[in-house]
Amino acid sequence: MSHVVTFQPFAGIRDDLLPDPFYYDEGNSHIEPSPDHVISRRDGFVLSRYKDNTWDLTPYATKRTVLIFDTICNISLLSEMKRLTYIFMIYGRGRSGTMPGGASVAHIFYTTKILAQYANSKAIGINDILKNKRILKNFIAFQNRNSPSILTSLRVLLNTLKSISEKRSGFIYVYDKKVERLLGRLVQMYSDSHDQTELIPVSIYATAAKMRWEHMSCVEPYAKKLSVFLTEFINNEAFARPSKKLPEKSKYNGEFSTWDDATAKYGLTGLFEKYGVTRHKSFTSFLNQIQNTCRHLIHQYTGMRERECATLAHDCWLEKTSEMPSRIRGYTSKYIGYKNPQVWITHDDIKRVINLLNAISKPIYEHYGKHLKKRPLIMRTGFIAGKNKETQSYDESVCHTLSNSNSYELSLSIEDITLTQQHLDNELRAVEPDRDWSKHEWIEVGKPWHFAAHQYRRSLAVYALGSGLVSLFAIKEQFGHLLSLITAYYGNGNLTAKRLDGKIDETNHIGKYMASIDYQIKAYGFIKNVYLSEEPLFGAGGVHFEKHVIARTPEAREAVMKSAPHTAKKFKSGLLHWHDTPMGGCICSDKCDKYLLPDFFIYCNGCDHSVQKLSKIEKIAEAQYKSAMAWGERMPDSIVHRTEVRKSIALNEYVELLKRKQEKLETV
Repeated sequence: MSHVVTFQPFAGIRDDLLPDPFYYDEGNSHIEPSPDHVISRRDGFVLSRYKDNTWDLTPYATKRTVLIFDTICNISLLSEMKRLTYIFMIYGRGRSGTMPGGASVAHIFYTTKILAQYANSKAIGINDILKNKRILKNFIAFQNRNSPSILTSLRVLLNTLKSISEKRSGFIYVYDKKVERLLGRLVQMYSDSHDQTELIPVSIYATAAKMRWEHMSCVEPYAKKLSVFLTEFINNEAFARPSKKLPEKSKYNGEFSTWDDATAKYGLTGLFEKYGVTRHKSFTSFLNQIQNTCRHLIHQYTGMRERECATLAHDCWLEKTSEMPSRIRGYTSKYIGYKNPQVWITHDDIKRVINLLNAISKPIYEHYGKHLKKRPLIMRTGFIAGKNKETQSYDESVCHTLSNSNSYELSLSIEDITLTQQHLDNELRAVEPDRDWSKHEWIEVGKPWHFAAHQYRRSLAVYALGSGLVSLFAIKEQFGHLLSLITAYYGNGNLTAKRLDGKIDETNHIGKYMASIDYQIKAYGFIKNVYLSEEPLFGAGGVHFEKHVIARTPEAREAVMKSAPHTAKKFKSGLLHWHDTPMGGCICSDKCDKYLLPDFFIYCNGCDHSVQKLSKIEKIAEAQYKSAMAWGERMPDSIVHRTEVRKSIALNEYVELLKRKQEKLETV
């Protein structure tokens, strides 16, 4: 008696989204569903069947995901593509052993498409590639030259086939150690060459935020008027018609008005003139730019990923309490049907951004989106000015994506976001010393920065971790408190997640990301402030480094940069440690129990782990002098004033001592 095995693709999601289970009878031949087998559903309705040449997997992904098979005319190859893709749907597994989502299946589909194209060019089948190690090796070499990114998913597909019997899969994959080693080596080479996301230079980060808040201040007072105007714009086709092309009024239902009359009616003339909004198309573009400016601010002040922000609901805001900071609650998951609640700390002013976005999304939702289970915070605006508006409905699966082109948000001053040589040398190269920035596709001194959603998470994480890697002076006023909150709450992982009323342990959450890169940031901070220090180092630890490790020649500096990954590994294993201090830095991994004032320089000077820099101590001395002067004006000759003066004198004496030491070093 044959044994029947049941497979359920996308298991664990809502029942109304589940595709048909597949029942495999081991007494039969290979896995291949019937033509009418349901591949995808939404709200209980069939979206795609196995026989279809278009599979809509959007319900199982966080953005629109459609697999189009009929780009291959060869029926035999088309059949192999479908079978391989379906096999991965039921057999594939993620890194943590979870079933693949729609996006992962799409990657495998694309791999089968590349395999089919190659097979078609050789007049063979996909199975012929898999069972012949010479042809497979040639295919791998060909893709490594033309599209190396595909090799990662190819390895996943081959590993999946390796775990299944030939009888079940219907494919003969001939395992060969040499071929797999080659593939593994090429995948690793591609991974190593795939550089980190760019860090936004601090001054550009701060200036962009300032300009976006200025736009907020201009638009925000008109939020209610914009919302009412948009409501009538959607519901009344005769509303706000172009004055130069007046059609027959009888053509439209509703009260007829020209564009100028309509904008004047709602008091929007001044705002529209400021932003060049003159007609239907420019109005919807203006709304889109407002949304994108708001999106940038949310990314800047939370570190969210693009999809996390794009799928926020209208009620995502969590008010600050006596115990918790302001937060945004959202969801992050492979599946729309299985949402994992997450929470992000943010600035109080982001509530203004949320309110403005809701003012725009509510009218769109009321007309086009009532079928949605919950009103999104951000809804696409591009389709509402088009023809046949009445017949259109909003598709929740199509994310409102954030373009990395600066022209898609309210305008920024190009001059203020232009990359300088100082940005490149002191920040980008400090964070990634071993990266060849001269080969970057768009980063160039004198060119404007291209903002992208994924840059904000890395930048905010690096800023919060500190380690003296970049100077945070430019963003202290705007982001100082937020960075302190991020460090305090995310630094303790799950311990503080409960207090935040939401999880922060999702793999791609900024809190988890900070933990994963912490050792790298400390390592690169150490490299910049010690190995590549351009000023003498003092203190017990500093003197040791000054004598033995500082790179003084161009060749030595180049060697330090090339060995940066090796240095980072030492930090990861605990062999090295570094954290930034007001005096310079410390290489001790234990918690310091000393005090910053009044005698911090005595403690640090006698500590074997202290690394001191004259430039940083001079800044402390300057700040202390200002404090002493302020107390002198407020409470002259008081005990507080005299204490502050004594601290200032002691600091200046120490500064002079270090200057004398530095002069001796320079004369040697």
